[in-house]
Amino acid sequence: MMKPLFYNPNLLPDVSVAIVEIDTSGQILKAEAQSKFARFAANIAANENLEIIKTELGKPLAKNSDLNLSLSHSKYWGAAAVSKHHLLGIDVETLENRIERIAHKFLHPQEIESITQNRIEMLTLYWSAKESLYKLYSKKQLDFANQLLIKPFELNNEGELFTSIKIDAQTEIKNITLKYKFFDTHVLTVASLPQEMLIS
Repeated sequence: MMKPLFYNPNLLPDVSVAIVEIDTSGQILKAEAQSKFARFAANIAANENLEIIKTELGKPLAKNSDLNLSLSHSKYWGAAAVSKHHLLGIDVETLENRIERIAHKFLHPQEIESITQNRIEMLTLYWSAKESLYKLYSKKQLDFANQLLIKPFELNNEGELFTSIKIDAQTEIKNITLKYKFFDTHVLTVASLPQEMLIS
């Protein structure tokens, strides 16, 4: 059984976002089942029934539609963002202590230095934000620590981050809008970029 947990048709300009919560009576679902609920969230965000397929790189596409979309899921949540004119990356993560064990793999040294309090929340937000950036670009493998960059920020319940994607030594995509919002046990991040601004 599913119920809409969050819906905002204008979380960002031209970006609609929905989250559904999955009532499994305590049972943890497999990733394949969680993915179905993310697709259900996409239908809510788009306000229509979408036929969603995947590219060879695993990026979701709405068949016979001009909508851009991105999907995410985490345990009991499925999330989706849709837009007509913006490329998207969405991620939802559960707040868990184990994020400490992998932080060195996805954080730049300067980002590590910026974390002075609320470590689990900060680390999870960094991870989720970089996942959203990775999904937005979706063209090649990227080094999370050195190519997906986030400027220092003050942690709030919700806000925006200043981010960039460093493609190579000469090329960097800046001005990517990234919105975040904390819930009791999760954090949501959504990255958005006008599609004409994408650099290969």
